[in-house]
Amino acid sequence: MEKDMEQYVYPLTFDSLTSTALVLFTAVLYESIVASHAVILETIFTEISILFISEFTNLSKQLRVNIGIFNMKENQNSAALENTIEKLRKEFISLIDCFESSNALVRHFLFGSFAVFIPTFCFMLYGFTRRSLTNGESVYLLLLSGSVLVFIVIFTVAGAILSVKAREPLDELMKINVVSVTDKTSQSVILFVSRLTGPTIGFRVYELFTLDTNTILAALGTLLTYAVVMVQFSDSDSKKTSACPSNITLLY
Repeated sequence: MEKDMEQYVYPLTFDSLTSTALVLFTAVLYESIVASHAVILETIFTEISILFISEFTNLSKQLRVNIGIFNMKENQNSAALENTIEKLRKEFISLIDCFESSNALVRHFLFGSFAVFIPTFCFMLYGFTRRSLTNGESVYLLLLSGSVLVFIVIFTVAGAILSVKAREPLDELMKINVVSVTDKTSQSVILFVSRLTGPTIGFRVYELFTLDTNTILAALGTLLTYAVVMVQFSDSDSKKTSACPSNITLLY
């Protein structure tokens, strides 16, 4: 085990107590710096997610209340609904603009996390199925992929919830009877709906993909497919190896 780990700490070794202590101190210091940086960025991401999820939820609630009051009244006040819809539509656009600025802040961290996790997971699975990893490599890959997986799960779940909450106003707007409202209100509703049904609202990773429910299903499906393929190839290789004759006599 020590010999396997020495290749990662070269030129230091585990031959003496002093060298071992220096290796452990360097490792703890380095991991503390990396972990602190990751925790700070994760905290920023979580706060941004909670803030905008709350804002989108509050906006949907206001729509639900005002549209419900409008539909229940016999003498419907179209002017009041018109002002409310237009006000909330502009508020929604402002929220999207603020969210885009926040997304530009965290997209680098999101990209880095996915760029580390996906190849690490694939190489780790390949090594396990082929039984080609040393003990040190196995421990390192498990710790790395496990720590990054925690962030990936938080990112995808928070991103999916935010994407769902951002589209909730669409369900409320569909309850409006456009025949019973003014033309200006109808126009505001159409503009609101067109934005909600447009590009997916959520954390984007360099225009590669958006963190929503579809991304979760696609990522899980891709990793599961890769795992199944690797296991199948590993089984087929082992069968071919066992089918080879063990004793070969050369005839001259």
